[in-house]
Amino acid sequence: MRPYFYENQIVGYGWTFLHSADVGGKVPRSVSPTNTEAFQEGLLIPPMKIVQAGEFNPDLLQIFRHNVRTPDLNIGDIKAMLAALEVGQRRVTEMIDQYGHDCFLTMRAAFIDYGRLKAREAFRQIPNGEYDFWDYLDDDSFTQIPVRIRLRMSVDDGLIHLDYEEQMHRP
Repeated sequence: MRPYFYENQIVGYGWTFLHSADVGGKVPRSVSPTNTEAFQEGLLIPPMKIVQAGEFNPDLLQIFRHNVRTPDLNIGDIKAMLAALEVGQRRVTEMIDQYGHDCFLTMRAAFIDYGRLKAREAFRQIPNGEYDFWDYLDDDSFTQIPVRIRLRMSVDDGLIHLDYEEQMHRP
């Protein structure tokens, strides 16, 4: 996540996400169903800046590099995410240059309101009631047995409650 600036003022935020092939946990992936504590997931990094004033934090990168199995791949992923965020910053700057700061802020708020309105309209199309859905994950990484996930949904005048309480039960 990074702030987007225009003339030294924060005008928004950009965000990226990826599933990494390895995060330094006990198995070479980002999640293991046998983990019993967060320390088994991999390197735990508290919220901190990986880039400061346009420069990588070399100490953080060094710690990261020594705690994952595929450091070059992982750092490449980080650089790709940062490049995507930089493209976002350039596009925000271009929009403000073209349409003006006030127009950008007005349209930003309007898009959020529009998204909220369209979501509520869609939710209101769902008849009131209780719904039950389940599907299966391929397996649990140890057996060939599919793992059932279950969702119960209740709808009341466009308000939706999702209940995953029974997820991960086997068939």
